[in-house]
Amino acid sequence: MTPPVALEPEPVPIIICPHSGGVFVPKGILFVESRPSDPSREDEYNQWYTDTHIPDVCAVPGFVGARRYTVRDTGRCTADPSAPTYVAIYQVDSDDLAEPMNELATRAADGRVRMSDVIQMAHCRSSTSTSSSSKGNRRHDINA
Repeated sequence: MTPPVALEPEPVPIIICPHSGGVFVPKGILFVESRPSDPSREDEYNQWYTDTHIPDVCAVPGFVGARRYTVRDTGRCTADPSAPTYVAIYQVDSDDLAEPMNELATRAADGRVRMSDVIQMAHCRSSTSTSSSSKGNRRHDINA
């Protein structure tokens, strides 16, 4: 089991996607752990993630918001130095998480969701809320 770590919000506000209709509790999330491909490219990574990647993902139907975090040591929670340094949590409003995830993959493959060599992805997984799904908590691991 991975020890707990503290997540500190990046100076980027919660992003509400234009088609979402406002703030609400999403039916699911996409949880992404990543880091810059090279420490010297951290500023480029953050600019690409904030200015390009999040808007591209938010253009995918079903994605309604996003927030980025930096993994930090705080008190008794210590971060593994080899672990990813950033976490992004995308809010998804869909009864079937496979639909927006498949569309995200399609758009990444055809270039509508622009990827960059500045990112090194570690883990990517999605989950539905236990209160919004009659099927209970479902988790889908996405290997990137």
